[in-house]
Amino acid sequence: MGDCMTQEEKNKFDALESLRLAAYTSFNDRRMYEWKISISIWSACSILIVGLIQPIEDAKIFPIPAIYINIIAPLLGIAIVIIHYLWSNWIFSANDIDKSMNDYFRDEMMFNPLNMQYSSEIYDKINSHKKIYINGKENNNVSNIKNHGSKISHRIQNCITIVLVITVVLLLVFRAN
Repeated sequence: MGDCMTQEEKNKFDALESLRLAAYTSFNDRRMYEWKISISIWSACSILIVGLIQPIEDAKIFPIPAIYINIIAPLLGIAIVIIHYLWSNWIFSANDIDKSMNDYFRDEMMFNPLNMQYSSEIYDKINSHKKIYINGKENNNVSNIKNHGSKISHRIQNCITIVLVITVVLLLVFRAN
């Protein structure tokens, strides 16, 4: 790579690498927060579930009147699910932008400044990697493939939150009544 590149090509290549790395770093840093938020919500719900399934001692009543629990618990549960859903969608959109930028700069580095001619074997591998089926249909758009997997991941996170919140709300309501 060194001797066959002009200084202008090297500068362009280095600039593309800096931009690609910035996009990837942004995505990777955000991913850490994404999981911290989800795990925090899930941990709080799990702790509440463990506490609520403990047996009640005789002659002890639930400290909060049932009427309040029956109203407040579902509302708080819905609020938690909505907030997590909105957070997850925002994260998905921001990640999609960063991953698309990363892929664009990577492709620019691979094909444009270097005018690299890969062997037919490598081209075949690249093309077969791009031909992935989603819902039974061939899809050659790599960004659609990545989005499909990422959407599933975010949907699963939201489903886990919904199941845990519903469990907490039901336990609270049953325990209070």
